[in-house]
Amino acid sequence: MRALSMVVIAGLLVTARTAAAQQATDVAKTLGLSVYPSSNQTPAQMQKDEGECSTWATGQASGFDPAGKPPNKDSAMAAGKAKADSSYQGGGLREKKTREEAEKKYGEAYSKAADSVYAQKKTAFKNGFQACMKGRGYTLQ
Repeated sequence: MRALSMVVIAGLLVTARTAAAQQATDVAKTLGLSVYPSSNQTPAQMQKDEGECSTWATGQASGFDPAGKPPNKDSAMAAGKAKADSSYQGGGLREKKTREEAEKKYGEAYSKAADSVYAQKKTAFKNGFQACMKGRGYTLQ
């Protein structure tokens, strides 16, 4: 019974490590990078380093999570509509057209701002990840 428990625990540990290693490799692929060991690192060491560099880049370099979702355009448009609605109280026909134009303008502006922040954070993450991996003796392309 004890031997069976040890086998099950060992299997769970291997599965958890494999999932973490796969996630780390996926990070490099998500960024459009290929990582090559240049100091005879083993595949296991490379996966460990990728995971640690990804965590570091998220926490220290950017706050960006590569597994996270990009900005939601609908949320940005809703924020723009709310901004326009707060600017236009009342409701004549002429104001309705002006309000619709304002909603579109603010929505587009909020959406562009969200995209810009996302791109900046992703770039900061990528730069941090690359610096960390290069510091550990890897070549990235």
